[in-house]
Amino acid sequence: MPSPLDPEIDCLNRHGAAVGLSADFLPPQDAGRAFRALMAELVFNTDDESRVRVHGRWYAIPRRQTVCGDAGARYRLSGCTVPARPWAPELTRLRGLVHEGTGFDANFVLANLYRGGADCIGWHSDDEAGLGPQPEIVSLAFGTT
Repeated sequence: MPSPLDPEIDCLNRHGAAVGLSADFLPPQDAGRAFRALMAELVFNTDDESRVRVHGRWYAIPRRQTVCGDAGARYRLSGCTVPARPWAPELTRLRGLVHEGTGFDANFVLANLYRGGADCIGWHSDDEAGLGPQPEIVSLAFGTT
């Protein structure tokens, strides 16, 4: 069954990315359980910890965010550096499933929570220097499509 994201994925791949989609990576009941566990376990950043600097001005991001990862891992974006919290138990489980399914070995996770229609992220490229010249990124999405 074609995905509504196929045109976007095709566009990214034509421009040098290697993007794939596995809509059934987690069965719906497991995805629901994972989401509930993450909401119980994750500690989201304060607004000051998740702000970005654009053209010299600081802005709060329109979503909740946290970073978990290996010791010493940190997330840097637009002048804001956030040290990773320890891996939450559910993230550890999901990390293992991703590794089993893809061979990808994540060292940290940036978790975004979109609470409703006002929360968002704009079109962007994950080209921060700290991610290296060709970052490998896995994204898991829970909730509505």
